[in-house]
Parts: sequence; C-alpha cells; structure tokens
Amino acid sequence: MARAFPPSVPSTAPASERRVFEALSRLDDDWLVFHSVAWQGPRGQRQGDGEADFVVAHPTRGILVLEVKGGEISLRDGRWFSTNHRGEIFPVDPFGQLRHSKHVLGRYLAQHLPRVGAKVDMGHAVVFPDIDVAGALSPEAPREIIIDAADLAHPVRAVERVANHWRGITSFDPTQFKALRAALAPTVTIRTRLRNQLDAVGDRLIDLTRQQTQVLSFLRFHPRAVVLGGPGTGKTVLAVERARQLAADGRRVLLLCFNRPLGESLAAEVAGVEGITAGNFHSFAYDLAERTGVLPPGDTDQEFWDRLLPECLPDAAARAGIAFDDLVVDEGQDFHSDWWTPLQLLLADPDDGGLYVFADYRQSIYTDHPDFPVANPPVVLDVNCRNTDQIAARVAAVYGEGAHTLGVDGPPVEFVTETDTGAMVEQAVGACRRAMEEGGVPPERMAVLATRRALVDAVREMRLGSKGFTAVGEGGITAETVHRFKGLEADLVVFLIPELATERDRSLAYVGMSRARGALTVVGPPQVRRALG
Repeated sequence: MARAFPPSVPSTAPASERRVFEALSRLDDDWLVFHSVAWQGPRGQRQGDGEADFVVAHPTRGILVLEVKGGEISLRDGRWFSTNHRGEIFPVDPFGQLRHSKHVLGRYLAQHLPRVGAKVDMGHAVVFPDIDVAGALSPEAPREIIIDAADLAHPVRAVERVANHWRGITSFDPTQFKALRAALAPTVTIRTRLRNQLDAVGDRLIDLTRQQTQVLSFLRFHPRAVVLGGPGTGKTVLAVERARQLAADGRRVLLLCFNRPLGESLAAEVAGVEGITAGNFHSFAYDLAERTGVLPPGDTDQEFWDRLLPECLPDAAARAGIAFDDLVVDEGQDFHSDWWTPLQLLLADPDDGGLYVFADYRQSIYTDHPDFPVANPPVVLDVNCRNTDQIAARVAAVYGEGAHTLGVDGPPVEFVTETDTGAMVEQAVGACRRAMEEGGVPPERMAVLATRRALVDAVREMRLGSKGFTAVGEGGITAETVHRFKGLEADLVVFLIPELATERDRSLAYVGMSRARGALTVVGPPQVRRALG
C-alpha cells in the first residue's frame, strides 16, 4: 500500500478526489501519494498561487502530477467544459493547469533536492473519475495520460501506463527520494521567539482591573485605609495613582516605600507632578535629617536605621518647615511598627490626615508582625494582573493556594535542578544567553535574582558579550537580591534559590518568583523543587 500524505483526505474534499485518493492508496509501498500540493510561483508577469490535486512519486518511475476533474466533461471547439451535479456548466483547462503546476513544482524540487540540475522532469495525467474515455480526446490529451472511471478499478496498471508514457522523467537515489518526501510533505516546527511571547503577554496584562478601579473609588471617600493584596495585584499602581489623585486635589503628598530601587522608581514615575514627594523611607529620612542638622551621631549600624533615624524625623521636618496632608506607603509590611508614629507626625493633621498603606503580609521579609495605625478593616485585592497564569500559579502554590488571574497565557515556568552554587550561576548566565540569542529578549527586560548576596556577586562577575550583570538601573542585565528588587518587576526573571529551609526562605521565594511578568526560570536543588511543589 502506498504511503499517503496526509494519511487521509478530509471529508470536506470533493467526492471525486476522495475516490481518486482511495484508488491511489492501493499502489505498492514504493509509491508516495501527496494530496493537495499547493504552490506559489510565477504566472506570466507576476506571482501567483496554484495547487496540484495529487502528486505521486516513485524512486525509479519518477513523479507524476495528477489533476482531477469530476462530473461530466465535454470538449467543444477545442475548449474544455465541466458540468457539475447541479447541471451548471463552466469552462476548465485541466491540461493547461497541469503543465503549469508541473513546471513550477519541477523548479522548486530542483532547488531542494541534493545533486539535481536546474529542473526536475515530471509527467502528468488528468483523472476523470466520473466518465469512461474510449481514446484520445485532443492533441494535448492522448489516452495514455488520461485515467478514467474504469482505470480507477485498476490503479496500479493505470499509473504504470502513465509513467511508461513519460519515459524521460527524473528518477531518484535514496537520499534524493527522502528529500523529495520532506519537500512535498515538510515537517517544520516554527517556534515563537520568546520576545514575541513576552510582547504578547505585555499587551494583555493591564495596570488596572475593574476591581482596582473600584478600590480607587473607595479610597476617595476614606482618608485612612489599608489595601492588602498578593504579588501582581497592582498595589504599587494603585499607590501611585492615589498619590496623583490627592496631588490633583491640591494636597501635599508623601509617597514612600522601603527599598531604594523601588523608591527611585516611584520618584521617577511622579517626577514633575506638583505636590508629591516620593522615595524610599531611609533615604528620605537621612537627607532631611542631614539637611536640617539633626542627623544622629555615631555609627550607621542597625540601631541607627531602625530606631535613631526614624525618631529624629519629626524634629527634622519641623526645622525644615514641611508638613504633608497625606502619607501613601507602598510595601507597608516592611515598615517597623515604631516608624508609624514619627511618620504620622509629618502630617499637618497627625490624627486625621490621610494615610494609605498598601501591603502584603506574606512579603514581609524585614518585619515579622507588621502593624498599621488604621482602624478600618482592610480592602483586599485578589486579582493578579502582573503575572501570566503559569507564573501566578507557581507563586500561589508556595503557600498552597490557587491563583485568581486575568487569564493571560505565557511560557511554562522552567525549573533547572542544580545543587552546586557555581553551577547555579552558570545556569543563570546560560538562561540569559539563550533568551538574548535565541529568544531575542533585550538585556534590559531581564533580571537575575537570588536569595543570597554571594550569588548575586558571582553573577555580576560574568559577562554576556558586551553586556555585564549590574545593579538595577545601571544599564546592564540586572542582577540583584530579592530584597533589593522587591516591588519591581521584569519581563523575564531567572531566580536562584539554593535552599528553602525557613519561613523567611519561603517568603523570599514568594517575592522573587512574582517579580517575573512573562517568563520565569527557577534554579535550585531537588529539595527546593519538591518544596515548591
């Protein structure tokens, strides 16, 4: 039995072609039968499209192109006509179509078969499956290249007769015959470049969902509120938007967060907006205290940052003559409980001034039990609008939960099993190289994150061509600790996590993986993979 491509004819194909296919399938197994071979090539002075109903090929008998014309066929004054089952008559040119298809396919195959000249010579025949033909029909239609209804009962004999008529057609050695099959029935996997996937993800992930818009409306009528939400629920977007709304109402707003890179990002986002002062907590406090001469003496140790500097804030603000109408805090779970009193004293009305805190308790990697000076029940965000479904599911699984997302599909999350920390670094660099060279992802859209500073330092010693691994915002491929990258995001994240032994490790995993918008690769030992589910 012949090998057919495709192995069956779709039910939507004309009944005449289905009957011809069934007959040709009975050829011996040296024959290849290709149904509906489409082509694109020159038609006169311009490019055109065409299709051969069937192409049959044999290593020694060569290639035959077959055109199927069902229904009643007539030849009037040298012109061909076909009558369909509804009695409709229309002109056809079966042999002209065949000749053109044959020449276009011959040139195409010559380019794709090894050691073949300028053209592959092929034979052709017209198949009339609904009529019987007694002899030659015209100079272009001798009986030898016509297969009629009676011939289909004996397809081997009919095809051999056609092949014998075209004795000069090209034969093929095994390598060429294999290439012929690949050329007419190709198997090609066209992979979407990672950059294109990330672009598509970015187009579908939006800043504000309906839920978040409702939260903003709620905040307009409540001067103090805590907004809780998991990674990707838009807390930072809402914090910035609330600050903009307040400033538009003529109010003086202080917009703060904990870590420096996020503070710089917030400041850049509201740059030029009159009425908003933005940055990270410690930089704001240090600059104000230094400028007003109340900077605490002594070493800048942990006590300096946790207690002494925050305590001097009210005095520094009084000396500078500044006060705010509203305080907006992003990543509020990172603020120590003792900081809220000096922060509220920066307000013109410490008791009733605006105070909006955006937080996620599970991202608490600096404080164990964050407490906020807001009596009202929190507003909860639960729709992830930053991560793809695949990433959101992995993040939620850290705490055994399900993910509520916008339904944006993306690449699967990849886990690379590696125990040695040096090899983990090499895996991270390799993942970035593949993303750049094969995926077309620009360096500025990638970040390598780690739970340990030593891993970040090791990554920063590496290079990818002209690009180095640098701190966030320094122009290379970002390589940072989870702590420093907290609140930020990248289209592609490679996350190094050598252990998952403590609750703090679990919180870091939760934060680190959620920084990826569209693509995520996690590198770690087998026990981490098991712990992450």
